[in-house]
Amino acid sequence: IILAYFTKQLNLQRDNSILKYVSNTLENYVENIVVKEELLNAKEFISHLKMFLSHEILLNDLIKGLIESDIGYIYSSLSLFIQANTYFEKALLKLRKTENQNYAKIAQNLLFQGYGYVMLGDFKQAQNILGQSINIYKKYVPNDQVKLTLGLVYLGDSYRWTGDYEE
Repeated sequence: IILAYFTKQLNLQRDNSILKYVSNTLENYVENIVVKEELLNAKEFISHLKMFLSHEILLNDLIKGLIESDIGYIYSSLSLFIQANTYFEKALLKLRKTENQNYAKIAQNLLFQGYGYVMLGDFKQAQNILGQSINIYKKYVPNDQVKLTLGLVYLGDSYRWTGDYEE
């Protein structure tokens, strides 16, 4: 009842700017707790993100994709790579459908998904995904040299693990 009331009062189904703001705040918080390695807080925060995500009728694909990215990012930081990659895949499907594709977020999802595949030992899949991430960083997000470099390092690791020292 309360959700229906707020949806009507705040006009949330037509104007997602409030939800976009909340989504950005959640994204910043996730980034902060993962960088600070507050893994206990990160693990507990997953349920809050999933609850936010459960309000599907209010959320557009962009917001869903951003939240799913955050969940994947937390799972990746907890070394739960299968769960992380599941959320990264869901997020990528949604983010690629959005009108103005968020190339930085798509590239980041591919970067961490590729890293997950390296850690799971699926090096061919990792090489494919990391190659996509690197290409997006080079073409659309050239100023993020840190993540581009990280992608190249992960890609190099995947080739090293397969014994391909030429690549």
